[in-house]
Amino acid sequence: MIVKTLLLLCLVLVIVEVLFFPGITGPITPIADVLYGTQYGIIGFTYVCILTQPGQILSGWRDWLEWQYTLFFTQKALEKKQNVADYLASYRWVLKPILTCELCVSGQLGLWLYPFCSKIGYSFSGHLAAICSGILTAYLLAYLWSHKKQN
Repeated sequence: MIVKTLLLLCLVLVIVEVLFFPGITGPITPIADVLYGTQYGIIGFTYVCILTQPGQILSGWRDWLEWQYTLFFTQKALEKKQNVADYLASYRWVLKPILTCELCVSGQLGLWLYPFCSKIGYSFSGHLAAICSGILTAYLLAYLWSHKKQN
């Protein structure tokens, strides 16, 4: 249910963008940049918190990345003759930008997709606005998601 709602919201944002901001430059540009960021936040949250969870469509991708992570860092720990569990825990941050942190994934989407997806043309302030609004959107969705789970 929530996936359908988020996808519908993303579709509405795309329609609003296409109808009202088709290549416009000028004072309305920041609104379009924030819309881009909102889409990145919705996509990042949906990917991390829903689609890669056990039993979902991308759970195999998550399992494969976790396996690769464990395999690689276990080898490194054994080469350095260190405790494997401690070594794995100290490098857990490696998975955040691609798998385990909705804020990180949304920020990465904003960082890498904005220059290619912006019909308005590149601007640094627009790029920054898209990244920040994407992270903020993901944060708000994660907060609402955790609050919903508690109730």
